[in-house]
Amino acid sequence: MNKYTLEELKELSNDYQTQEALRQLHNEAMNFFNYNDDEIFTMYDFEEVVINEMKTTEAINKVFYGDFNPNHDWAMFNGYGNFKSTMFIDDFIDYDLILEYQEEANNE
Repeated sequence: MNKYTLEELKELSNDYQTQEALRQLHNEAMNFFNYNDDEIFTMYDFEEVVINEMKTTEAINKVFYGDFNPNHDWAMFNGYGNFKSTMFIDDFIDYDLILEYQEEANNE
């Protein structure tokens, strides 16, 4: 695994090409610490999660009670299990947890 500094991680968020790598690293960290509900999805992935995992009324409620815009690039669940979205991946990235994940994973 590549080990990034905080500055290098933030640099990844500046370019759409590297944002996907940052998203994957974030999701790996979330899975490592069993924070599976904090994964970030692209809108394409998000559609599949909604279509394959939820009933229509459940999805509608999660949009209504969340902070969701289908025109955004990134989506995830908020602390209440509702949808939230953003245009800027920085809004969702937990840099501190990624740094902690890098330390823990390298020590195993």
